[in-house]
Amino acid sequence: MLPDMGATWTNTGNDNPSQASLRPVYLALHLAGGHIGMPLLVLTLLMSKRISCHPTLVNFCITWILYSICYSLTVYDTNSLKYSAPPHRLCNAQATMIGGVAPMAAVAGVAVVIQLWTMFHEVSFSVSGRRGTPHWSYKILALAPPYITFLAFTLASGIIIATHPDVVGGPSGLYCSVQLETFQNSVSVFCAVMMIVITIFAAIIATEFSRRWVKIQRAFPLVKRRPSISMCLRAGTFTLYTWITLGVCILFVVQPNMALPYVIVASLPLVAFLVFGTQQKKRKNLGDHGYPSRHPSCTSIQPENGPETPKSEVAAEQRQDHLSIEALA
Repeated sequence: MLPDMGATWTNTGNDNPSQASLRPVYLALHLAGGHIGMPLLVLTLLMSKRISCHPTLVNFCITWILYSICYSLTVYDTNSLKYSAPPHRLCNAQATMIGGVAPMAAVAGVAVVIQLWTMFHEVSFSVSGRRGTPHWSYKILALAPPYITFLAFTLASGIIIATHPDVVGGPSGLYCSVQLETFQNSVSVFCAVMMIVITIFAAIIATEFSRRWVKIQRAFPLVKRRPSISMCLRAGTFTLYTWITLGVCILFVVQPNMALPYVIVASLPLVAFLVFGTQQKKRKNLGDHGYPSRHPSCTSIQPENGPETPKSEVAAEQRQDHLSIEALA
């Protein structure tokens, strides 16, 4: 998820870029995930009347599209990484933005897991945020942080490049980045911290989900229910790739000339698409399975009349858990 770490500018004259042979695979992964898969998923989520999805997940998908575009800019131009003079404008532009897209995607991932955790603890939340239309301040608070992070790191990159144009380089032959160890390490540490936060929230959510599932099974021993296998696989894949990405953060610092980290970097948008875009077609009527409709106007988690009995309280938790997991899956 991170730019080139600890590398030096070696792509001058007739020198061969260290990972230029990966260019076809690198571009294919970005095209499949960030240029085709993710845009189709976002369009589906925004335009479909049958699919309801929380805005933080849509925002997460959009950040991966921007991530993929920024990492692919110079791949479209085979001459942009073959100069010995000052960097091309396209290379400068990519180096400016590439320092911000990884932190942006990481913060968007944190927003998703925080939203899911919030849904577990707020019975009044529906699958599209708060009941009814979310307040504008809530939308800003939920959606703005990734882009604020992007602007902050991009501005820092721009200032560095403006004052030290010679720090722009593309030793990998795949993309241009700011070859300044201090800045690279700051991006690496920031993304690593965000990955740790995601892992912590994922562990908390998994523990809470398991605890409530056991409680539901004890309250309704004759009712045969089991968690969605596809949902568990997607959640597991997302968590696993979070750990892998954390490992890539370390590899880019310790061993920047390895090929595997670059492949993982390029595959991140595709993995995000496979995790969130391969869910089975949404049910037309969740009421047939004992659950309320996912549409915000039809979702009701709390009963309207009187206090809940212990069993109805557990049933409310069951409905809440279902909505919390499936809303972001």
